[in-house]
Amino acid sequence: GEGEMPLACTRCGLPVGEVGYEEKPSGANGHTPGVLHTECAEQAIVEDLQKEERERQRGDRALKRARRAEHGIGWRAEHIPRSGDIAKKLGCSPPPNGLCCLKLSPDGRFVHVVATADPACSINLEYLSVALEVRRRDGREPLFSLDPKPRLADECPSQPPSEAASWQVKRFEPKWLADTSVGEVMFQADVYL
Repeated sequence: GEGEMPLACTRCGLPVGEVGYEEKPSGANGHTPGVLHTECAEQAIVEDLQKEERERQRGDRALKRARRAEHGIGWRAEHIPRSGDIAKKLGCSPPPNGLCCLKLSPDGRFVHVVATADPACSINLEYLSVALEVRRRDGREPLFSLDPKPRLADECPSQPPSEAASWQVKRFEPKWLADTSVGEVMFQADVYL
């Protein structure tokens, strides 16, 4: 009626107009839900959706961290083999900063291990030696794959087929690669990618 104050939006304080939307109770700020005009109601919905998405992503990250910790997945610097130890085994002096590379002799007949300061030029001698051993013994490159685990008809009857079918098994070729530093780094790289 006449003399009544127009209903104000609880968000911006402007008059609501002919169409208003009930404010969603939040409980966090302790105020009684009021009425929002269209633009503020739209903005409130967008903010709620963004908040839900941030919370979902935070939960996903926490679950991912927990699963990585549970299964020992993830790259850690302390797992990288040091080239200095392998250099000693090869009869070379270990590189002072731990970085080394291969240098071809002037006549092109020999390869020498030499120190380098450039990380982009450096190699890991243990990884190289395992890869060369695979080539020498098996005539191939090292291979790693996460393959679907074959499921027997009576296996895991309590689990839905879709869950059991998602199980994976590590496949290394050659098989002895599984117990090496190269096998581990190939697994970590596959999971990361």
